[in-house]
Amino acid sequence: MNNSTQAVPLSDYRQYKEDTRYIAGFLAEASKNDSKDEQKANPKRKGARKGKKNHRTAGKGAGNKQPYIIKVSDFVPMTEKIVQNKSSTFVPVALSRVFNRVIQIRRKVSEQFKLMANSDEDSNKQHRYFIGILQESFRILRSSISSGPDVAHSESQDTEHAAEPLALRNRFANLTIEEIADIAEHEEAEESSLPAVAEVVFQQDESEKEEEFWFAFGVFLQELQSLRDIASETWLKYKQGEVDLVVAAMVTDTAIKLAQRAEAEFDTVVERPNSGLKMYLTRDMKGPKNIAAIVPKDLRKDTVHTYTLGAIEFAQTIRIMKEGKHPVVWDLVSQGVMNMFDEHKICIWVAFGVTLHLDSQDILGDSCGRSLFELESHLNKLIRKSNQMAERKTPFFRDGYKGVNEWTLENLGEGLVDCQSWTSKTGFDGQWTSLLLKPKVASHPVLKKLRKEENSFLKRHPLLCGMMKYDLYLRYHAAGIKSEKQTSAICMMGHIYVAGRLLQPNSPGWPDMDLVLYAQDPERLFMGDFPRTLEQAQKKFSLIIGSSAVNSARDTPLSRLKVDFNKMRDFKDTSVFLEGVYFSGVTNDQDLMGGVGHGTLDKMVNRVLQTMRTDARQPWGRLAKQLITSEDNDGAAQMTISASKSISHKQVLEKLAIWLQADTVDLFFDWFDMHRVCEELWAGIFEDFERDPAWDKEASNGMKPAVEPCLEILTRDRRSPNWLDLAYQRVSSYFLGTDSETVKSSSLRGGDRYIRTMAKNHKKTAHMLEAPGGPLSLETLHSHWPLSWWQPQWEALKSAPEDDNHELKDMFMESFFEI
Repeated sequence: MNNSTQAVPLSDYRQYKEDTRYIAGFLAEASKNDSKDEQKANPKRKGARKGKKNHRTAGKGAGNKQPYIIKVSDFVPMTEKIVQNKSSTFVPVALSRVFNRVIQIRRKVSEQFKLMANSDEDSNKQHRYFIGILQESFRILRSSISSGPDVAHSESQDTEHAAEPLALRNRFANLTIEEIADIAEHEEAEESSLPAVAEVVFQQDESEKEEEFWFAFGVFLQELQSLRDIASETWLKYKQGEVDLVVAAMVTDTAIKLAQRAEAEFDTVVERPNSGLKMYLTRDMKGPKNIAAIVPKDLRKDTVHTYTLGAIEFAQTIRIMKEGKHPVVWDLVSQGVMNMFDEHKICIWVAFGVTLHLDSQDILGDSCGRSLFELESHLNKLIRKSNQMAERKTPFFRDGYKGVNEWTLENLGEGLVDCQSWTSKTGFDGQWTSLLLKPKVASHPVLKKLRKEENSFLKRHPLLCGMMKYDLYLRYHAAGIKSEKQTSAICMMGHIYVAGRLLQPNSPGWPDMDLVLYAQDPERLFMGDFPRTLEQAQKKFSLIIGSSAVNSARDTPLSRLKVDFNKMRDFKDTSVFLEGVYFSGVTNDQDLMGGVGHGTLDKMVNRVLQTMRTDARQPWGRLAKQLITSEDNDGAAQMTISASKSISHKQVLEKLAIWLQADTVDLFFDWFDMHRVCEELWAGIFEDFERDPAWDKEASNGMKPAVEPCLEILTRDRRSPNWLDLAYQRVSSYFLGTDSETVKSSSLRGGDRYIRTMAKNHKKTAHMLEAPGGPLSLETLHSHWPLSWWQPQWEALKSAPEDDNHELKDMFMESFFEI
């Protein structure tokens, strides 16, 4: 990835400091110039270099000049001197944009502090003082601004007035700084055209340092508020059925991580005043033997904010939990409060996290417990599917597949067992009962409250429920890809399907397989693109599997053929956030390791930025990109970012919310079920072909992946395409629903079953597939299907209520009855 694209913490304050230094440097240099120095001060604006970065500040363009030492009180005198040197003054209109940005952020923070209940009037005066200095400096400088074209005159203007030239300075004389900045932006007066200036050093006394500190803190709070707004909006969308629970949870989790990083970066960009040392130099106090209970009456206030009460109760719950255990998947809010008790300090990001936790409860209201019901329903579904995979019969690795299967499912099993243990009665509720044996917490009123309601902790913790659900699906998805890596059953069946359609181009397609192949990028999978002739399909397949020249001889026994599995173009994980973010070892021979707790902030942010890069080629995100671009006309803009652009934390979180939702198309695709269907089809093909004396029994001996039988069918058939024709008939019998033993014995029927299942559970997917045109439109996927085969089901999906509780109930019922 291009390192110039990065997420910048405290970006608003960093921009403010850069702007303030530039204004000070510009005023200092311009006020020192006289008419003789004009060319030296700004020789054709050499400091305004073109490039990816903004070079207007001190650097090569400013030469080796000594830094200016400046006070805030020097701004107005320097400006007055500039105006007096009329003949040597060049004040570009783009400078108004810098002035305006500094004034606006100062004004915004000043208004924020004014609204606070404990607002300090002296501090407010300091804020207003600097705003006044900036406004007065610009008012004086305004008459010397120079810019582009003259004011346009209407053809119908009075000729007497039109003949009189309008002085350029009059153009801006009566305009506000905001209006001039708008003109600069409209006329594309780029800030990159501003001349480079020398470095400046601000001389500040202690009161000014303290005021600057509180201003920086105000900007920091604004950044946190912007993150909070995005997280709250996402929870509201979840409540309204617009996004999945995992999206709301992971956006909130990332918002807390961004706040954590911003707080850590605060000291690197802000100088703390000496008056604050007394706040840090305190000694730790040893806690009491028993955990004290805090109740509302202890606060000694008539009215206490509900969030204050909620935060106190949550903190006491976590303090009690420190005496016990917690799930493997553990949210940052709970962990942060635990650390607070261990380290005896309250970090801002922890308070921010608790606020987001209470926001989620407040927004969801009475439906807050729905997140637990959703988690339990999906947990039961995945347990059932995992058991089916562990017990299934497969035509591959028949003798040794049990060990291979257990190795593949091990990571998934660990996640399912841990989640089940904490959502059951023996989980949190069992722990509350066991804590009664510990005198330190036994009589605590919060513990008594927790024991009154079943699973009360998780019912009021949608963030943790969402993270646990995400962890389960990440593990399930990773295990599905890993299983495919062992057998290549889906990939090889895809080659049979693509080659078979060349024999019957007007036959109905297999929508689920078409979706899978599109996600894998046909250009990579098929060495350029889908084959157009059977001969192309045969040649491409030989290259795809890394086959040597000896394989082209049809008389050579399969036992002597050589396939280079290291060079084979098999399936890759195509989801945005799985391989390399939360998991490792998904698409190689290493152990499958990871989970939602393994995803660091850097990994997530870098993956989002990499995926948005238009010039980068990567194996992930094809389906997600298609979803985003099909949403609306702004989809393409949401999908990309300039390679040279830094991105604020607010922008990161906005982009992440979009990509998380789009990535659910990959996340919720049922690889195990697709794998099971393909294995059933391969078993049927083996049964048909083993009666043919020309068929090499080595191809279906049950100890190898599907590569060799596919090679046998596509490239070694003496009566070609006889075997391919028979294999495609077996495949098409599945997605056409024709009577056959394979279809009768299969509990999975229909070529678009998985697409419809995704769309039913995740409405955004349905909207993507309904978009006209493109490779994933319903018309394209259901090519050559009669409308009566698929349209009624989609109409029913469209008319279904947005709230998906009925789908959760269906999952719940499936835990008792197999459908």
